[in-house]
Amino acid sequence: MITDIRDKFELCKLTREDQGMVDIEAEITSIRQHPKYKPLISAKAAAELRHIGKFACSLHGDPHNLIQAIRYIDHGTHKEVSSGNNRLLAHILMNAPYVKAEPIEYASESERVELELAENLQRADLPQADLLLALKHLQNTRGKDLTATEVQSLTQRSRGNAAAIIKILRYPDPVLFEQIAEGYFKSIHAAHKAALMDPEQLKADPTPTTAVEPEQPTLFKVLGSGRDMKDTLALINDFMATYVRNKIAHLPEDSPEYKAALKLATAVVAPHREHWLRIFTSLKDDEGRYNYDKREIQKLLNNVIALLRSLYSDLQVDAQYAIAGRNSKLDG
Repeated sequence: MITDIRDKFELCKLTREDQGMVDIEAEITSIRQHPKYKPLISAKAAAELRHIGKFACSLHGDPHNLIQAIRYIDHGTHKEVSSGNNRLLAHILMNAPYVKAEPIEYASESERVELELAENLQRADLPQADLLLALKHLQNTRGKDLTATEVQSLTQRSRGNAAAIIKILRYPDPVLFEQIAEGYFKSIHAAHKAALMDPEQLKADPTPTTAVEPEQPTLFKVLGSGRDMKDTLALINDFMATYVRNKIAHLPEDSPEYKAALKLATAVVAPHREHWLRIFTSLKDDEGRYNYDKREIQKLLNNVIALLRSLYSDLQVDAQYAIAGRNSKLDG
């Protein structure tokens, strides 16, 4: 995919420009909105692509500017990248003729895993669930528990945070890490609270620490970046329009019933539209930086989803009336 979007959108040219680090942001956003790539590039993948693109821009098309070489294992028939996969992708993105690389040999499998993880575990944008899964993989490879000191050294976290991670890593049942992998817990704090429960409790109620109320299920997760919030607001706007359209779709246009239904549906949606407008107009501050309250957007989303749920039940009733009316005409 990297080579495909590089050639189709001329990202190679952008990464070689002095101002490429600025231009790459808008270009990757447009790639994500492209009909072909929109279903293929998730928010997480787009963030990774931005990271790779910015790194490529920092090299300005010259592989010699790479400070830390890619490390690889030579298997004879093929070479396996051990550390520096994103650096390699950045070189592919800028269509570099070569890349700095050095062969390595590991004393053990656990040493290989530790060195591969080391450069990623301290990344600020690494999801906390991925951090826990990576540490668990390292611990399993070693065949012995990690210590709090080792976790601190690997992750650059506080002593208290490392102690919480150790509690999670030593959970006696695989159910906890199965649930972490499935995205039940959004933070180390939430996973740590779950680790204080016994396995049977956890299996019965795997999300005791989540903030979402069960009677208000959300349609999807609201993600973390400003662009994700903008996409979410666009979808919420579509949902409100869908509600209004479906409330009037079965009525003849310009009929009194149509006008009355339109007025009522518009009135129902009006407070949500005002809420939406307040959020949208304050999405960026005066300097163009994203400035949003994720809880407010989630609250608006929950309210609009509730509207749609009521709409679905209304449509079912309308369908029953239609069938009943058609049958009575046939009987007559």
